[in-house]
Amino acid sequence: MDNVPSVKNGRMLPSVLNLSEMDQIFEAAQRRIASDPLNWHYVRDLAIIELFYATGMRLDELVKSNLADYDQDNKRILVTGKGNKQRYVFLNDSAREALERYLKCRPKTKNQAIFLNRFAQRFSRRGVEIMLDKVIAEAGIIHHASPHTLRHTFATHLLDGGADLQIIKNLLGHESLSTTQIYLNTSQQRQREVYDKAHPRE
Repeated sequence: MDNVPSVKNGRMLPSVLNLSEMDQIFEAAQRRIASDPLNWHYVRDLAIIELFYATGMRLDELVKSNLADYDQDNKRILVTGKGNKQRYVFLNDSAREALERYLKCRPKTKNQAIFLNRFAQRFSRRGVEIMLDKVIAEAGIIHHASPHTLRHTFATHLLDGGADLQIIKNLLGHESLSTTQIYLNTSQQRQREVYDKAHPRE
């Protein structure tokens, strides 16, 4: 039996949200702010969702981020990933504006965490997950979506937009390109474009 090769387990494709679903999530987060503009928790929640989608950062990287890690001038955040490896993640204008809005109403405290809970302590992983579940439910999205789903969505949408796989690998903090290549299987739009362009018969 030692000479019989084992069956390889297939890799499951990552769960990804489409552009319409992302719009629904952002709209739900913005409705919460509109319903109670003085509630800084809602402003924080929108900033977190914007950061997940703009950067592809892991949940652990987000909750461990400190104020000193935010480079406002260059619109980027220094995150510490797996194996204590550091990299910069970049913010688009929407994420930067949401983060700046949150920082203006963030409670004054000695705690250096960017994101705080209602006790002005570092926002926990579980706290972020519960918050995201609530916003997704209010957005009317029935299937499960986690912070890691937003990470997968970030990578897939970048690939659909024409980003190079090597750049996506670096942005995600992957050790190996083979880990990033799974997004080639979820990027149906990119595959279709390449197919239509490359196939000789119309």
